[in-house]
Amino acid sequence: MKKNFRIALAQLNVTKGNIRANLQQHIELIELAAEQHANVIVFPELSLTGYEPELLAELAFTPTDESVLALSRLATYHNMTIICGLPLKNESSADDAQAKPYIAAAICQPSRTVSFYKKQYLHEGETAFCAPGHDNVMLSVKGNKLALAICADFSEPQHAKDAQENGADIYLVSALISHNGYEGDGRLLADIARTHHFPVLLSNFVGETGGWQAAGQNRVWDVNGDKSEKGCTILNGILLCSLTGSDLLSSQFHPGTTRQ
Repeated sequence: MKKNFRIALAQLNVTKGNIRANLQQHIELIELAAEQHANVIVFPELSLTGYEPELLAELAFTPTDESVLALSRLATYHNMTIICGLPLKNESSADDAQAKPYIAAAICQPSRTVSFYKKQYLHEGETAFCAPGHDNVMLSVKGNKLALAICADFSEPQHAKDAQENGADIYLVSALISHNGYEGDGRLLADIARTHHFPVLLSNFVGETGGWQAAGQNRVWDVNGDKSEKGCTILNGILLCSLTGSDLLSSQFHPGTTRQ
């Protein structure tokens, strides 16, 4: 049975390669989400490091990295699923071409289990620095099925089609979208929502990362492709969304403590 639940879409301004400082910002937004009784919080693509393709190999995490374990402990403490972006070491092959790290999302569950989704569809410029994943991920929260996409995944029609075929109620997008790209990507996300009859939820950066000026403006596109209230362009914070299955009940932006 699908029950009402809350998803917090985090937006934040990160520091290039400074995992310690970025982790602290994650913790602050997780605490804010917990105050609002969120069941899930999702962060943007590569949120723990910033979007820095040339640093992926240097900064890549292992599954037992202390930052991941710290977030796992918070997931248990707050009874919240925490989804954060990071580069993940590729331990599947000794071959240099296959040993490039993944652009990944760590999924920390309240049950103390941690799993990883690996971005499948890479931008052309990313292939020199990282390897693609090959498996979709589906999460279940209070009977609701959530599919996860990382940025360019949503630009490949097969990804959203797979999510629909796997019974997704909601399509979560962890991304970096610039001011210049926001309008066009917004049209694409609205079209995904209309075509596949599930709401599309976006978590984006604010500020500069990887040479891009991120647009912020976290938001939801409902099953009709209509836009919800959005986050702003300059503040850390969360867009708190209340849903039951594919029905969006409400959304409201809650600013964090730091103006960016």
